[in-house]
Amino acid sequence: MELREIARKVLVYCLIIVLSMAMVAGLMALMGVRMLGVILLDSPMRLILASLIASAFFIAIRGVTAKFMNARNPLKRGALRQKLMELSKKIEEHTDPSGFAECVLRGVQDLFDVENIQLTLYYDLPFSLEVTNVRLAGDEFDTRVEQVHEDETPQMVGSEDLSNSFEAEFSELLTYRERLVGLLEIGGKTGKNAFKRVEREILAELVQMIASAADQVMMIRDLSQAHQRLFESEKLISIGQLASGIAHEIRNPLSSVKMNLQGLARAEQLGERSCRRVQISLEEIERLDSIIGELMQFAKRTRLELKPTSAARLIERSLELAKAEIKSHKVEIVVEQGDDLPEIMADENRLINVMLNLIINAVQAAPAGGAVTVRAEPLGRGLELQIEDSGPGIPDDLKRDIFNPFFTTKADGIGLGLSNALKFVQEHGGELDFNCEGGRTTFFMRLPPSPPTHVEDTSTLRVMPK
Repeated sequence: MELREIARKVLVYCLIIVLSMAMVAGLMALMGVRMLGVILLDSPMRLILASLIASAFFIAIRGVTAKFMNARNPLKRGALRQKLMELSKKIEEHTDPSGFAECVLRGVQDLFDVENIQLTLYYDLPFSLEVTNVRLAGDEFDTRVEQVHEDETPQMVGSEDLSNSFEAEFSELLTYRERLVGLLEIGGKTGKNAFKRVEREILAELVQMIASAADQVMMIRDLSQAHQRLFESEKLISIGQLASGIAHEIRNPLSSVKMNLQGLARAEQLGERSCRRVQISLEEIERLDSIIGELMQFAKRTRLELKPTSAARLIERSLELAKAEIKSHKVEIVVEQGDDLPEIMADENRLINVMLNLIINAVQAAPAGGAVTVRAEPLGRGLELQIEDSGPGIPDDLKRDIFNPFFTTKADGIGLGLSNALKFVQEHGGELDFNCEGGRTTFFMRLPPSPPTHVEDTSTLRVMPK
């Protein structure tokens, strides 16, 4: 019980006693006694009689007061419960965390007439925890969203630092089915009034309601993402089957053309000019064959050949294979990696293929004399590899399409490089996404210590760009 509540009750009881004694004094005066002091000094019998009468008055007045207070509580409880039911219907209409949190905070403010309220929601992602923090101070909302990776310290993004957070008078963890979904913090009431017992009872019901509704919001979000992944998976399977069929039909006659041209190139009577044309045709056939290989690779699901793999090995081999591209574009390569990076179980060749694709893209995006940074950092027991370029960035209208198959902005590309890179990373149970900031583009490849055994669908971990 709050000290202010205790002091208030003591004050009320003292007032009742004083009134009771005054009434006793009046009664005794009617009995011929001049003042209460005479009772205390005159006769023991009168003293006993006065005490009994005062006690009776005290009990009676206290009973009347209690009945009056109890008569008010059901009315207030009923009004609060009605508002609680209305709030429950309102928050059911929201499916996004921020809108849900704002609706909850408005409802709590209306219920209890409080000045500051804060709701924090937690959402589990494959490699991080998404934290949505919404605070209501007066009529102003402050919304902050961040992703906290394993072994990282949360640093909220918003208009002010969390160190300026208000002092909560009521703080409660929101749990549903033994799972933490959020944290509700409520500041003091307007006018510095204390929370009454009936309000605290309603608060306990409110906490359970918010926890259940928050879990439902997260479940709807999971289902929506699962539906989107299923749609993308079916689309990619259809595209892959079509691409595989086309590639197979093209590769057979192309092999015959290639063999005939190779035979023609060895003919002695062929002139120099004709030999050059045959050679150009063979080079174009090689390019077509490479494109067909990419199509077959996109459509095919192969078994990973896992072995211990280090970040240093992936970076070294990728840069070695990209050496010609780096030299021709005159780009500086900066490598940043620590000494205590963990090894992971991975298909080294596939990840080198991903790194090579990302490095070449970064080199081609960077201006002559620019820089490409290849960075490796620990991610719990896994790895995070970053490729950052100093190019112009990715236009906003293209960001959602760059992982889609056959999407390309290059004149000589077919748009399967990043699609295959995403597929290979997802086959390892990892994430591939990117961020454009200040004219620089950074690709992030996050890999677990080892691929999960349940990852079979190549699009189950589809990552949308930030």
